[in-house]
Amino acid sequence: MGTPMSYDVVIVGGGINGCALARELSLRNFSVCLIEKGDFSSGTSSASSKLAHGGLRYLEQYQFSLVRESIKERSNLLENAAHLVKPLPFLFPVYQNQISSIKLRAGLFLYDCLSFGRGIKRFRWLGKNERALKNLKSIGLKGAARYYDAQMQDSRIVLENVLDANKHGADCFNYCEVMSFKKIGNKIQSCQVLDLLTHSESIISGKLFFLTVGPWTDKVISRIPGETHSPLLKPSRGIHIILKKKIVEEAVVIPNLQDGRLIFVIPWEGKTLVGTTDFPIGGDIDADKASSSEICYLLQQLTSIFEGLDLTCASISGIMSGIRPLVDQKEKDLQSVSREHRFIQIKENLISLVGGKFTTYRKIAEEAAHAVHLKFGLKESFESLTNNCPIYVRDSERSKRDAGYLAKDSEGKIPGNDSMLDDSFIIGDKRNETYLRDLSKEQKQLSETYGKSVGGIIEIMDRDRSSTLLISGTTVYRAEIIYAIQNEFCLKIMDFIRRRTTLYFDLFENERILHEVADIFQQQLNWSDEYKRRDIMEVVSQLHGEREIINKGVEQFIRDGNNE
Repeated sequence: MGTPMSYDVVIVGGGINGCALARELSLRNFSVCLIEKGDFSSGTSSASSKLAHGGLRYLEQYQFSLVRESIKERSNLLENAAHLVKPLPFLFPVYQNQISSIKLRAGLFLYDCLSFGRGIKRFRWLGKNERALKNLKSIGLKGAARYYDAQMQDSRIVLENVLDANKHGADCFNYCEVMSFKKIGNKIQSCQVLDLLTHSESIISGKLFFLTVGPWTDKVISRIPGETHSPLLKPSRGIHIILKKKIVEEAVVIPNLQDGRLIFVIPWEGKTLVGTTDFPIGGDIDADKASSSEICYLLQQLTSIFEGLDLTCASISGIMSGIRPLVDQKEKDLQSVSREHRFIQIKENLISLVGGKFTTYRKIAEEAAHAVHLKFGLKESFESLTNNCPIYVRDSERSKRDAGYLAKDSEGKIPGNDSMLDDSFIIGDKRNETYLRDLSKEQKQLSETYGKSVGGIIEIMDRDRSSTLLISGTTVYRAEIIYAIQNEFCLKIMDFIRRRTTLYFDLFENERILHEVADIFQQQLNWSDEYKRRDIMEVVSQLHGEREIINKGVEQFIRDGNNE
């Protein structure tokens, strides 16, 4: 950045909705600029429960259209991002004096019906003596329902959207913050952008501006000269804790009758993800962080139905904390606030997206693209480009600037839309096919992260044999760091260890990881020793801050006499 730039559409906010919208618009031949003040997905989008789901609990609120749409988009993700989204079974146990088994079965039957052929498997009832329930407390247990949703790699889905947007012509900038807007009449003419790494400033002009900043919506709107408005959002913090060990083979749902929440206990990356909370927040959301009371709350929920857990400070590998951008419905409590999205026109050429849920991001972006289509007065019919299309394929033959619509074959399918690699992990040529067939189990796991773009890692390994070494105590290759820096907008250590991979949650046990990753960043980006030290300390500071919160939460949990 540095020189004035002008675009058809300027998108502010690089979470899932902003990145998906940039992709949608670049595929339609709009000139697009995407601006994100942190790393892509560094806000709410990387702090989800990692679930692509229909939203079972929304049935209780009669939000049938939201559930139906979510199930459809879940199916779409399973097809078009098969390396990042996998089916996951859930156990929903029923205890005496809790939810009625009849009510639960009826709800799951309706959930299956709303799938309309897009379901993974139908639910079934398990008796209380089934082996799958052996780790649950048996007193009062009546049985459990097993149903299916899906698990996703949320931050990498965001990344693949931004990569595809960039491949099709969008200019995408992370670590750049919109500081102010210039307004003429009722229209936004431009925004002033500060590069937070180089401290250079730029003026970016646009015919249309779109805010996709999630919980920061009210804060960004306040930077428009003379703009006053009632708050659009009712932000809510949700946290997860990550247990060091995997305590479940299938996800388990814990219904909390006191506050109406569903707590998920999910196997994740060899660990266990537990969450989430729903805590109202106020003040500066940039300063918001998880609380020890939330840690205690989640541990209490765990021990309410699991047998034999000996939970200590050492049991927890980390925390994920995010803020939900819930639409402000003043008459409702947080549990009742709809997860449906809205488009709000702030100025004549400034639209803000508020609300929404991760699973339906593609549909939301498509609706937003349609709104842009209408704003520009385009006469050609609007059709879906992404419904049957892989999110991102590095070596795709799609042209960077085609006619604006992807060509389809005689069966109406996008060419190259094979969502799964075959058994030999073919990625384009026989040399790579042979190479991958001879690799170890850990190396083949690369395909679970990079899909058909795994060839980029192989090319680095071919050029530099030292890059085939693993980071100490992990299954992450040095080549992945190099690839992320060269191809995935990876500018800081935290970008790689928290959003390109999940190494961050191994640091409590192995801080050597941090220094090995930092050395490669220094080599690739020509960092000075002082710059590397500051970037390491940024990670260490966050790590120690989270450890302090975890320790206080566990102490409160033990003090309350819940570690039984």
